[in-house]
Amino acid sequence: MSMNVWTGTGNLVRDPETRQTSTGKSITGFSIAVSVGFGASKSTMYLKVSAWEKLGNFVQQYAHKGSSVAVTGPLSCNTYTDKNGVEKQSWEINARDVELLSKKSEISSEHTTGEIEF
Repeated sequence: MSMNVWTGTGNLVRDPETRQTSTGKSITGFSIAVSVGFGASKSTMYLKVSAWEKLGNFVQQYAHKGSSVAVTGPLSCNTYTDKNGVEKQSWEINARDVELLSKKSEISSEHTTGEIEF
C-alpha cells in the first residue's frame, strides 16, 4: 500500500485567487514559498496549492500575501514546456487542510483552521 500525503509550512507568495469551474464549483489557487535546507545550502521551493469549495473560501477570506500557512494534501507533479521550449516541472498540492499560522492579531481567533471532509 502506498500513500501520497504532503504536509508542510510556507508563506503565501501572492493573494489567493478564486475561480469557478465549468460545473460551478469554486477553487482557490495560491502558491507558497517553502524553505529547504540550512545555512549556505538553504534554498526556496515554490509549490502551487488548490483548495476547493469551503476550504478555498476560508483561504480566500483569511489568508493573504505573506501569510504563514500549514498545508496538508496529496502532492502531484505536472510537466510542461515553457515559452522557450524548455521542459519544466510544477509541483501542486490538492489541499485537504490549511491552517493559518500567522499572528492571532492578523486573523480572527475563531477561524484558524479549515478542513474538508472526504
